[in-house]
Amino acid sequence: MIIVSLAATLAFGAFDVFGASVATGAAGAFSAPDASPNRCTVGPLRDNPEGYFWPLPNIRAFVDEAELIVRARATALGPPLPLSIVAARLETSIQFVVLEVLKGDSARTRISVPGETTRRDDFNNGTVPYRMVRQGGRMGNCVATSYKLGAEYLLLLKTKNDVLNPYWAALAPLNEQITGSDDAWVTWVREQME
Repeated sequence: MIIVSLAATLAFGAFDVFGASVATGAAGAFSAPDASPNRCTVGPLRDNPEGYFWPLPNIRAFVDEAELIVRARATALGPPLPLSIVAARLETSIQFVVLEVLKGDSARTRISVPGETTRRDDFNNGTVPYRMVRQGGRMGNCVATSYKLGAEYLLLLKTKNDVLNPYWAALAPLNEQITGSDDAWVTWVREQME
């Protein structure tokens, strides 16, 4: 229960792990169905007649709302940052080298976000435009916090609790692993900013 609750607090400011949707914001309402500690649900996904994924207008809004969008490579593990995302504050952060700034401060060359390392790739198994977080974010905490060192990611970042991070909307594709500058997800995000 704690994992879902704190993710909800970060993204939406309030929560109810017993299934009632109580908080809304740009990302919508959040709840945990049937008091399950390993599932999260977001109102716009649950209410989407197309299926359980973000409606396309919300995905476009995420691109608009992001303060900084970068294509970056995960390079190292770093110290923790002051941001509670899941059951407890993540004990580490991920250091990124910025390869390209798509939106925001073009002088950024490095970024750190709360996270942990993995040895596995975690490419989104959906079709572009992605309307759901990659697999790592579908494991109960509603956000993907694992990164493979050496891999590239497209990060849609926004400041929450004084930390620039990609964890501001539950189950949203805000930190997707990509194959490079010509990745279809990167291309789609670029097109939304034209």
